[in-house]
Amino acid sequence: IPGKPAPDTYQEAARELGVPEHTAVVVEDATSGVAAGAAGDFGLVIGVDRGVGADALLAAGADVVVADLSELTSAAGEEGR
Repeated sequence: IPGKPAPDTYQEAARELGVPEHTAVVVEDATSGVAAGAAGDFGLVIGVDRGVGADALLAAGADVVVADLSELTSAAGEEGR
């Protein structure tokens, strides 16, 4: 399987899990991983900025960028109320 930024690794994982790509979420902290998620037409690509910079992750194809994964659980908790 070709590595990132090719989407093949994520596509194979989705196939093995039986999850349609357009309903899957890719969470990545590297621009190559974000680019792979964007190239694979996944439902949501989340970039985690661990130093590469939000602008770089957005330019690579992230739909949204967070500084820390706890931001995702906080947002999910707020919506679940």
